[in-house]
Amino acid sequence: MNKHYYTQTPNFTSHGTADVDTRTRAFGFNFTLATLNGNQGMGPELEIALNYNNSDISNAWAIGNGFSYGFTVYDKPNGSLVLSSGESYKVRDNGSQPILLQQKIPSVIFKKKTMYEYQVVDKNGNITYLKDHLQNGIFFPVKIVSALGHSLTLHWKNSNSGFVLSSITDDSNTTLCSLFYPTGNGSTEITLYPDTAETFTVILYTTNNYLTKITHTLLGRQFPWELYYQDVGMGDGVQTLVKVKTPTGLIKRAIYNYGQKKGLIHFPQAANLSPLPAVTQLIVSPGLGQRDMITNYFATDSNNDAASPFKNYLGYDYNLGSGWSPDSDFMYDIFDPKYTYQTIVTQPATDGNSEIRTVYTYNNFHLQKSVKTTEGDTTHLIEVKYYVDDYPYKPYNDLPAQFQSPRIQTETWINRAKESFTQRTGFEYDTFGNLCRQISLCDERGEVTNESTVISSSYYPAQGEEDSIDGQSGCPADPWGFTHWLKSKTTTPPILHNYEDVPVRTQLYRYQSSEVLEDMPVTYAIIPDMETLKSSDIIGDRIHILMQQKSEYFTDKMSIHFGRKRKNAISVFDVNGKSFTKTNTFAWSYTNTSTTCSETLTTYDNLKASTTVIRSAYTGRMQSYTNRAGNQEKFFYDSLGRITRIICNPQSKYENIKEFTYNLLKNDNGEITEISTQIKNLNTGMIEVYFFDGAGRIYSEFKNAADFDQPDAFYEVKSIKWDDRGRKHSEINKDYSRDVHKELNEYSVTTQYSYDNWGGNYLTTLSYGRQDIDSHDPVRRCDISQTRSENGKLVLGSTKIEYDVQGNAIRKIIRDKNDTDYAITRSEYDGLGRLRKFIDTSGYVTALTYDEFDRMLSKRLPNKALIEWTYASYTPENHPVTIGVKWCTGG
Repeated sequence: MNKHYYTQTPNFTSHGTADVDTRTRAFGFNFTLATLNGNQGMGPELEIALNYNNSDISNAWAIGNGFSYGFTVYDKPNGSLVLSSGESYKVRDNGSQPILLQQKIPSVIFKKKTMYEYQVVDKNGNITYLKDHLQNGIFFPVKIVSALGHSLTLHWKNSNSGFVLSSITDDSNTTLCSLFYPTGNGSTEITLYPDTAETFTVILYTTNNYLTKITHTLLGRQFPWELYYQDVGMGDGVQTLVKVKTPTGLIKRAIYNYGQKKGLIHFPQAANLSPLPAVTQLIVSPGLGQRDMITNYFATDSNNDAASPFKNYLGYDYNLGSGWSPDSDFMYDIFDPKYTYQTIVTQPATDGNSEIRTVYTYNNFHLQKSVKTTEGDTTHLIEVKYYVDDYPYKPYNDLPAQFQSPRIQTETWINRAKESFTQRTGFEYDTFGNLCRQISLCDERGEVTNESTVISSSYYPAQGEEDSIDGQSGCPADPWGFTHWLKSKTTTPPILHNYEDVPVRTQLYRYQSSEVLEDMPVTYAIIPDMETLKSSDIIGDRIHILMQQKSEYFTDKMSIHFGRKRKNAISVFDVNGKSFTKTNTFAWSYTNTSTTCSETLTTYDNLKASTTVIRSAYTGRMQSYTNRAGNQEKFFYDSLGRITRIICNPQSKYENIKEFTYNLLKNDNGEITEISTQIKNLNTGMIEVYFFDGAGRIYSEFKNAADFDQPDAFYEVKSIKWDDRGRKHSEINKDYSRDVHKELNEYSVTTQYSYDNWGGNYLTTLSYGRQDIDSHDPVRRCDISQTRSENGKLVLGSTKIEYDVQGNAIRKIIRDKNDTDYAITRSEYDGLGRLRKFIDTSGYVTALTYDEFDRMLSKRLPNKALIEWTYASYTPENHPVTIGVKWCTGG
């Protein structure tokens, strides 16, 4: 059965970012081939990726059923627009212009240009042009244009595989990617950066229209990515991806429906569709002797999802809808505060650790209401209240534009004694989806408390705003009508312990218009112009400009430098308003393969220093860096982007060369036996070899004995084992020495790591009998550290550090082995987290003050002596000019 339905779940960040989406319980696979950045790095960027969607049974991109490149595409017959961001919208397109449905706050502008041409514009002004080449209603991207007018062109053609992408070029007609579809073998050859030193080819192999193998030039066909499919109940014999094996031997295997073909996620009854499959277990096998990591997924508390239908993202048992339609999200109708669906995720108990149980709960608009993690006798709970929660049972059309935005996030920790600690963060959003206010440590209503830090932001209206009289703000009208350009951001700290000399800091942003290249549908773009940092008293009206940063760009459209930054001027102001300006001037040059940027720093007193960076014109990788002292480093890479050589100070008497060699080996059974990286210093002969498991984690480290005059002899210096939750389980560190008879002696220490129910490493046991305790209690907000012998016969004193709600260490208690306090120190902090008072074990007080750049101005010692600092006026950095001491001579 071909299940035609629509859901808003792809528009949330969990979709496509995890192996299993906890909303849909679908197994995903995302594989980035390259991120193209044409026109010598001026853009636009285009990520070429393989994105899998198990609900898509088509082979529209000729690379395998369910797979796409992640490009924007419009399917007019089905009224579906899928964006490169992963968002998916239904479209009503029966008038002069298309309308995106169930979208309160526009993230893009979707416009019809002609019957066969559309364009999508994002908030940054990037444009994607879509064209219906075959006049069948499927609009593929043909050009992607940056806000300034630089572009990438996507070329399409008919082939034996259908209508397919053939190449991608930039404005200079440089081919960044070419695709070849050999006849008869079901493959697609994707060549990145053809005819350059950085070129590589990825070949996609399909069997019966399913992508089953991916190979890379450097690794060859011997080390592919392998993909496996099964019929898990999608209907009509459709196969679903259930297993992925990487070249390093890492295996991810998803089990659907407890191993059965019958789906578990039911549609509303009115849909008359069979249920969709759901992942019930994920097994990740790193290989090379490391443990499997197992995760279970279910929706019912008894882990018996097959017994009866349960609430889910499709809207089963949702009763407030106006009726089922395959072209809209069934639950995007009326907000039902009582309707929630959940996914329970567990990791089994092993090694004496308790089971980890995490419950993800969502409302009928698919917003995550809570995440509750329980391990043993501890609980960590995150709850979110959204704008929509203030509108129970309201229809979608009556909800505010920002209904999906959070209002209050509450985080609670509960320990075994049922004691708890809760903190909240409040948020305010405007109707354009911009965050306007963030309040830390707010109350239950989201209001400011005496402990709160408030960050307030304002934005320019779509029609823009003229430059202010002082020139610190101003913005042209947004050429596309979006409201998103940040105008100001103010951070107001709390007044703690009566420290009222904490500054309120405000950043102001000014923008300018820039011409754009030819053939753009708008005449200008908006680019950053100036940023101002101001400081004001939290009580009072004094305002002081601290810093300003002004940017200049190459504006000649005929220049190859058009749009690049030409100069950056940073001015620092002293307390009298005098400015000290340093400038960074950028000079650009190009070859066919590289982009060179020489940056010259001119200080306020006209001293000059330069740095030079050379990057690949294609990948953007740094090829050379020369610092202000003239020391150069050169970098070389393989086609996987791994460093193969670093040369410091080339062709000088200080030349130093490091070479990197990568090994990937397998046995006759196809099992990976070695994944290693060798780093050799050609000057000293020292060699380090790191061995990795399939997940990229180090499990062994060897070094050669060059210092023993045995450069070809290698000795293991470290070995690591990982537990089934991906944490370090144990580690063996080794060292070697020669005795007077030149016999080699080995020394080793084994370290065992134990974890508490908060997931922290609370106990470290060393093989010579020592145990280090480092425990963190988030409920009582304290850390305890102690050293003892493993057999308990020797127990040393302990240190307890207590924290306030801001996370500042306010009390340090040193105890003897009997837990008797014998030394206590206290600290006070202001609202910016700066230490203001330190009270030592005898009760003597040291008091500190700071300037507006958080540099220490004075320290009053217990004997009343006063140490004072002054700093260089031309920099916000900690550059003291004078340090003075005033002794107290009075009684």
